[in-house]
Amino acid sequence: MVNQKREIWKTATSLLALATGLLLLPIAAPVVMWKNVRGYADKYASLPGIQAGGGILSGVAAFFYIAVLISVVGGVAVAANGNSIDLGGTTGSPVTTTATPTPTLPPATDTKSETTTDTDTPVPTPTATPTPTPTATPTPTPTPIPTATPTPAPTATETSGPSERELEYRRLNYPVFTDFYVDIFNDTTNAEKVNYTLDLRNESATLTWTTNRHNMSRVNNEWQDAMVHYAGSANWFRDDEDVNAKMIPKRINFVTMTQKGELYRTSHISYDEAYRAEEDDSLSGGEYLLLYYYYAEKGPGHPDYEPNATETPAE
Repeated sequence: MVNQKREIWKTATSLLALATGLLLLPIAAPVVMWKNVRGYADKYASLPGIQAGGGILSGVAAFFYIAVLISVVGGVAVAANGNSIDLGGTTGSPVTTTATPTPTLPPATDTKSETTTDTDTPVPTPTATPTPTPTATPTPTPTPIPTATPTPAPTATETSGPSERELEYRRLNYPVFTDFYVDIFNDTTNAEKVNYTLDLRNESATLTWTTNRHNMSRVNNEWQDAMVHYAGSANWFRDDEDVNAKMIPKRINFVTMTQKGELYRTSHISYDEAYRAEEDDSLSGGEYLLLYYYYAEKGPGHPDYEPNATETPAE
């Protein structure tokens, strides 16, 4: 009796130790391999995934091996659960297994033989389906597509151009700027017969003067002053609180005549180009003045006049 209790105690202790080890093993084994405790990672480096010196990959591989081991042990335990062990017998007594009797199945019944009668069911004779004769579909007569009549485009006077209110504003204010500009031009040059005209619809003004074509110093001073004073006057109108930029024509045409009344040369400059030279410095002073030659055209009163020729800075 004492030996039997001792065997039961040893068995319970072993099972408890085994359960504790199995619970701690999935945690302890990966840590041991990761940190290479007592060189275990070096000893088992031959296993796939275990690296000498440990490391996180060795820890992951150890966890995988423990998971497989627990699965195998669990499978064996489940398989052994179906057998009963008699702990009350003598030591070393064989395990008694109670066989479960296999039930005897009744012989299969041929349901077909029970439901089948001697009377044969007649098979219906298939009836031929007549093939329909195709009926010709009449070809539709195409309906002529009517030709669209183009709508005439409205003329510029109907839909485009500034409003009457805008034209009235320009009529009242463009002369304010142009008078100011022409007065400065007259004070700084020897130009003769200086006058101007306004084109309100195209937002432009034309400055005309007479020069002495035999005096090239005077000719050059006149067109340079015309360019410089337009940019300077526009800058003053933008900055002064009593006037504004809307009063400035957006383009100035330059027309130079000879003392004999012949056209000597034409050119022009825009408000945007003058603004770039005066305000944001994207055009230097020299580049701004060269635009006069870029747009210039000689007239019949010029000694080098050629029909349809463009002026060059070689003047």
